[in-house]
This record gives sequence, C-alpha cells and structure tokens, in this order.
Amino acid sequence: MSYYNYWGKADLELNYHLLPYHSLDVAAVGEVLFKENPNLLNKFSDLTRIEKTIFHKLFIFFLSIHDLGKFSDAFQGQIKEIYTKLYPNQTSKVYNIRHDSLGYILWEKEFFIKQRKGFSGRLKESNFFNLNSEKGESIKYFLNILIAITTGHHGRPPSKTGYTHNTVPLDDYFTQNNKEDSFQFLTETYKLFFREEDLIHFEKYEFDSISKNLKDISFWLAGLSVLCDWIGSNKDIFLYKSDSIPLETYWKEFAIPRAEEAIKKAGILPSKVSSYTFPTDLFKYLTTPTPLQNECHSLELKKEPQLFILEDVTGSGKTEAALILAKRLMLNNGYDGLFIGLPTMATSNGMYSRVASFYKKIYEQNTNPSLVLAHGAKNLSSEFSNSILYDSKSKDKSYSKDEESASASCASWLADSSKKSMLSDVAIGTIDQALISILLSKFQSLRLIGLMNKVLILDEIHAYDSYMNGLIKALLKAQARIGGSVILLSATLPENLKKEFISAFQKPNDEDSQDNELNNHFPLITQVYKNSEIIFKELETREEVKRTVKINFLHKEEDIYSLIQKSLDEKKSVCWIRNTVSDAMNSYEYFSNKLPKENLILFHARFAMGDRLDKEKNILSTFGKISNSEIRNGKLVIATQVIEQSLDLDFDVMISDIAPIDLIIQRAGRLHRHTRDENGNRIDGKDKREKPILYIHSPEITHSPNKNWFSAFLKGSSFVYPDHGKIFLTTKILFEKGELKMPEEARNLIEFVYSEKEKIPDALIEITNENNNKNNQKAAQAGINQIKFEDGYTAVGNNSIWDDVNAPTRLGEESIKITLAKFENGKLSSWYKEGDFPWANSEVSVMSYILNSEWEDYDSILKNQIKICKEKLPNKGKYSVLIPLKLENGNWIGFAKDKKGEQVKCFYNSEIGFKKIKEGEEI
Repeated sequence: MSYYNYWGKADLELNYHLLPYHSLDVAAVGEVLFKENPNLLNKFSDLTRIEKTIFHKLFIFFLSIHDLGKFSDAFQGQIKEIYTKLYPNQTSKVYNIRHDSLGYILWEKEFFIKQRKGFSGRLKESNFFNLNSEKGESIKYFLNILIAITTGHHGRPPSKTGYTHNTVPLDDYFTQNNKEDSFQFLTETYKLFFREEDLIHFEKYEFDSISKNLKDISFWLAGLSVLCDWIGSNKDIFLYKSDSIPLETYWKEFAIPRAEEAIKKAGILPSKVSSYTFPTDLFKYLTTPTPLQNECHSLELKKEPQLFILEDVTGSGKTEAALILAKRLMLNNGYDGLFIGLPTMATSNGMYSRVASFYKKIYEQNTNPSLVLAHGAKNLSSEFSNSILYDSKSKDKSYSKDEESASASCASWLADSSKKSMLSDVAIGTIDQALISILLSKFQSLRLIGLMNKVLILDEIHAYDSYMNGLIKALLKAQARIGGSVILLSATLPENLKKEFISAFQKPNDEDSQDNELNNHFPLITQVYKNSEIIFKELETREEVKRTVKINFLHKEEDIYSLIQKSLDEKKSVCWIRNTVSDAMNSYEYFSNKLPKENLILFHARFAMGDRLDKEKNILSTFGKISNSEIRNGKLVIATQVIEQSLDLDFDVMISDIAPIDLIIQRAGRLHRHTRDENGNRIDGKDKREKPILYIHSPEITHSPNKNWFSAFLKGSSFVYPDHGKIFLTTKILFEKGELKMPEEARNLIEFVYSEKEKIPDALIEITNENNNKNNQKAAQAGINQIKFEDGYTAVGNNSIWDDVNAPTRLGEESIKITLAKFENGKLSSWYKEGDFPWANSEVSVMSYILNSEWEDYDSILKNQIKICKEKLPNKGKYSVLIPLKLENGNWIGFAKDKKGEQVKCFYNSEIGFKKIKEGEEI
C-alpha cells in the first residue's frame, strides 16, 4: 500500500515513524482512555444522545485520521532528508499552511465536494456512513463537525482558508497520489473500526438534533483530541516504526499495548473518590461544624448540575463548607476532581497550603491523587510534573519555523504549571486559569477537558470588575452546558451580580431568563438547578463570629502615624491597608527609621515571586491563627489589597484607606479574627481584647462633596477605585451607622452602595456615569473575547486571534513581566536563589507605564551573559523584560526603557520591592 510511504513523526537524528502508525497511536490513546475511564465515554454519549458504542467508534475513527494534512506533499517536504529518501528525484510543494488546516481542506474539497444541489466526493461514492441515504446532507453536516474537532488538534480550530482568507487550491499542496493514498488510508481505517451492522444506527438518528448536541460540546472533544495527540506522540513509548505491516496487526500488537503504557505513565486517569459520612472525614478538627458547614454536610443533592452560592461572614468556615459540599457532589454526580480559583496569586498560595494538608482524604487510600498550584513554580508537585511531562525537552523534530511537533508543543505548554494544573486531580490557582478556557486562546480546549469533570469552586466571587464578571458568567454557562457543578463563595455579594450568575447557570444556551426573586437573609445558601428551581437555606450565625466593629474616621496622615505609634507602644499588632503600592512604600519609609527592622513589614504585589511568597509565609506565621503575644506584639504591616482576601490573619488594630464597602467589610474581617486574651494569645470563647475599631482614612464627610472630593485626597486611590459615587456612599453609610454589625447589617450595607437606589451627589454623578459607561464597555468586550460555544469548534478570524495575548482575563493598564537578575563578578544569575525554580521565583509584574522593554546599551561582557541567561528562561525570555541589577552604594540598580524608548532607572530589594527611581531621587 502506498500510504506507507509517508512519515508522520521524526526525531533529531532523522529516524521516522510512519504516518499510518502515528495516526493509529493517537486513536489507540483514545481507545484506552474510554476503556480505563468509562465515565468519559458515558458523559459524551449522554450529552450527544448518540449510543455509546457508536460514539466510541466514531470518535476513535476520526482520531485515526486527525493528521490527514500530513499526507500532503507540502508537509512531507518539511524534512528534506526523509523526503528525498521516500520520494527520490522529486521537489516538494511549498508548505505555508499548517497540516491541521490542510487535512480539513482535503476533507472538504476532495472527500466531500459541495455542489449546487447536494454534494459529491469519495465518501459519498463509497457510501461511507450511509451517505447515499435520504439523510445524506444531515450526515455530512454531522461528520464535518467531527473532522473539525480532530484535525484541529493543535490548539485552535482548522480553517477552510488556512487562516489566509483566500481560497486554497488543493493541488498547490497535494499531488494526485497524495489524494489517492490518503483516501485509501481512510478507507482501511473505516473498515478497521466499523462493521456493516453499524450503519443501521445511522438510519435511526435525527442528525439535525445530534449535530446540535455535538456542536455544543465540540470544544471539549477538541481538547480530548489534543490530549490524545500529545500522549500518542511520546517517542519513548510509541517507538518509531518504518517498515510496513497490516494496520490491524499494528493496532492490536503495537498501538493498543503502547497506549496502555502511555496512559498509565501520563497519570491522567482519575483517582477513585473515597466514601463520606461526616465532616471529620476531611477535617479532624470539625467535631462541631459551623451552621454553614453542617448544612453543606446534610442538604439534599440531585444527580444533575448545580450551582451553590455560599454567603456568610468571615470566620464562618466557608472554605471547609465548600470542600465538604464538593466531596459530596463528587460522590453524588460522579465528578473526579476539584479546581479552586481565587482572585490573586497570594490568595491561591494560602489556599494551596490549606488544601495540601488534607486533599488525599478526598480519595481512596490506595490511590495517588495529584495536587498542583496553578501559577506557582515554588510549590509545583514534582510527582505530577514527572507523570505528565515526560521530558522538558522534545525529542521530536519540529515541522517548520512556525509549527512545532506535537511533543514539542506539549513540552512547552506543560512546562507552564498554570496550564498543566487543569489535568491534575486537584488544582488551585487564580481564577484566570479557568477563565482562559472560555476565551479565544490557543489550547483553551485542553483546559476545558481538564475542567470537565471537576467541581469548580470560586472564592471571593465579589472581587472582580465587569469584564471579569462577564467572563465568569460565560464560565458558569460552560460548566452547566457540560454538566458541571459550581460553588461560589462570598461574604459581600451584591444582589444584582448574584442574579446575573444564577441566570447564567440556569440558562446556559442564552435563553431568555427571568428576574429571580432572591432571599435577602444573611447568612444564606442558594442552590440553583439548571433550567429549574432555586432553593434557599437560611442559616444561623455562631455567637463567636457575630461581631460589631466600631468605625472611626481619620482624615490626616499624621493622626494615623500617631495612632500606629501609640498602638505599637502598647504592644499591639497593627495593619494599615493602603490602596496603592506608592502610598504603601511612602508609609513604610516613614516608619523605617522609627522601628526595628524586624517589627516592620511591607507587603504588596511588586515583589519577586520568591520574595513575595517568603513575605506571605512570614506574615501568616506572625499574625495568623497560631501566633502568640511573643511573636505578634508591637509589629506593623503596611500592605496593599493583596492582604485582604483569603489570608487567615488577625490584627489588634487596623487602618484602611477608604475603599468600596465590600472591601471594607473584607478588611474588617482581619481585625480580631481569632479570639485572644488581653495580651494577644489564643483562647477559646469570647475575645478579651478591647472592642475592635476599624479606622478609615478618608476625605472629610460632607453632604455636598465637590467633584474632586476623593481625587484631591488620595489621587492614586481615585484611579484604583474610579467609581467615586460608590466611595461616597460607602463613607456615608459607615458614618451614619458608626459601626459594622455582622451578620445583621451585611446585606443592607452592600445593597445601600450597590443597588443604585441611593442618590449620588450631583458633583459626583458625571464621574459615576463615566465609570458606568466604561463598565458597560468592559462587559461588551468580555462578550467579544469569549468563545461562542453554540457555533461549535470552527475557525474564527485570523491566526492571531487564537493567541493568549489577545485573550486577556483582566482588562486595565497592561502589565509587564520582569525577570530580575544579579550581575556579580562578571556573571548573571537569578535574583532568587532558593528552590527548584529560581528564575520563575525571580519574576515580578509591574504596570507598563513604569517600564516597557529591555535596556540594550550594555558592554560586551554583560550582553554575552544576558544571551546565556535567556537560554535558561521560560520561552527563552521572550515574554519578559530581563533586568540585570548591579550593586551600587549598597543598592541593587538596573535599567529598562519606557514606552518612548527612554531610559528608566530602577531599584529592587527584598524589603521594599521594585521601584522606579525618579530623576533626582535619593534611595
């Protein structure tokens, strides 16, 4: 057979693996996955309404022809040495359209040929899939969805134009022999997988209906295709074979046994979930669950997708409650994993530490479940890394300058732990890692397949802007569409946003949604079924977490400095949350000469990752749950918003720059969070310290503020929180109440600011309206950037659209990733030295208005060191700005460029972080 005259994989030594064999390797991976994880097959069969046996055969067959485009002469010529051996005395065609799209084009133009009335082509001539029946047109449409799914195995859908927007002449890429050989291979694989009796099933299906179902889940199936292709491209297991044997022999004796080995080594089969009887199964200390935890332990669950919104005060055990509920959902609905998404890297670090201590209890003892921190190199699970990522370097030869082989693509993609996390049993990270799955981003389909059978837990769900909320709603729709369940956590969720989340989950196909009446009780569990009822569970609050926090306003910084100094002299622990890094640095500088170094901590987002994690660990040990008077007393933290969420901290005195009401409530949750005696030591029962007071740094309270009421007071904060009307309403309600009374007043406080029922002063209306318009634009942009699942896995726009750069999870001022390096003794080394990932832990993000690109005017020695250094960086430093730091007068100084190309001088150390040095400024 002449289809044996094509290579499919090749290594750096020019050994090659025949294309028919590689094609069957990938199909065998799918075969073994369905065998070893029958829930996967059952789910797709149920969602498509295609009988399990038929869906199985269909998908495996289409996996076997995923690389039809490699039959093109243009592709075969990509490795000249092999081409010359296989096709002596021939010159290959020009290869300027990728093989994934070429396979799709071959199918559309050779195997199916569109005509004015109906269609023709080799598939119809052979009556494959009963195409000559009266349902032929509908069957063709159905098959076209499947071929797009499997040919689009390189992270984006295939394109009829190869993303050129021009008609593609087939003969420019395929010879006549190519066409004949590719169809002969297709024919042989069709005979391998289908029997005559299978055609009976094609007579009974309503293809319009099942095509819609298939299109709805096509992105998930595309993700499965990518996964099968990557696993099936492992050269160490699927050993190269270039002699010809019958396909059936190769399938049984080579492809299937090797796929079984590859699946086992890949570590992607789900671990078995253990039984559950009581919260102490997961958390030994939960002998007396909180009301929220107890309800999550006992509430009734149906075997269908559900959305839960858990609203309760700080300290009510929301995290444990969500995990108890998730464990029950896994057992009830057959889910096999978790993804926990949080607002920031700092909050996900904290959650990782908590979950790492118990996650194995979710699974049976004889299993080895994987846990991955989505963004963090420092806490990456080495076991999982070794099981999924066979080798950090690809052994396969890439096809062209712009087209990596599957194993090369796999290696670079999986080397990023944030992407790999979706394939683990339990993953924790920023919410961004989940949101990318619904954006026009390359390989988003692999994220979707990783999320598919997981319970999705999103903490601090109130913490996002209108753009991210738009993406979250799309994510909720995707989970509902695929049969997933979601748990949202918040202490401060506005009613209008809650309604939007409920509607998104209930009506994932964009049906008209009704305006649901909500229960205003607080605390509350809201249980939502897809296309069905909403159940509300009103909760009691434990006496220990009921709290009244007095509010005092301070309008002058000198009064705050005096308060802090007095509190420190009284051996109290103090935190001042500033709204900007610049203000935090200035306040730190004020105290740096007044306090012992060990008594003062600055914490913000502009630290190298390793330093930031170390600071976070120090803060948790100093002010966390188990801290005592000896550790905490007399110490001051000056921090930005990174400290206010998901960190289990407790301060005696807290000052906060004015912020929206939900953030004020969050910050107050770090004040007297744990019960302590008069000296700050942990005790059971009531807190013995003085009544808690939250001091708020704000403009003067007035009924008639002027336009600059907020911006003139805290200029930086006015950019961070541009809705000055909501800032005013926050100060107004807090001034009128004089206290935060939780939980009784929680709902009223939030709705006073966010319901839009309260009048905003005339002077601030214009600013508020401008902000509302920007929010509407952000929400519209979220709609533009997200995938339209109802359209199916089809090409959108040009090649550049399917790019992470064009799929931001957050809008706003662009940030730049910086990699910090020390230049000492003629050598360049990572800033952070400890651990297995020093370069990753030497990265820090800054806003692009601070700097934009690398400085290049270095001497030859440093230039050479930079070149050597970049070989060690992820993507060879392509997506970060490398800043070599030199020691000058005791300070580490470096240079970069701003957007105008002008020099930026900067400074970094582990106490203060990254800072741009202004002209004439002394360090």
